[in-house]
Amino acid sequence: MFLFFASHIQAVDYDVRGTTLFISGSGSVTNAAISTAVDKTAIQTIIIDDDGPDTIDTYAFQSFSTLVDVTIGICHKF
Repeated sequence: MFLFFASHIQAVDYDVRGTTLFISGSGSVTNAAISTAVDKTAIQTIIIDDDGPDTIDTYAFQSFSTLVDVTIGICHKF
């Protein structure tokens, strides 16, 4: 996994496996931040740890650009 820092991101880990992007960490992550770090054209599914009852939520998109202007809350590691 990689550790990615920016002014509006706090310790977010992400990993790309095939067409799936896995995200965990704390704080929040935006499309702009992730798009600078990964190949958007290859991503079809995004799996995010939200620290909820199911602990992992899966967000499936036809393209990564669907996340534009969407902020995803990130909590603890999975």
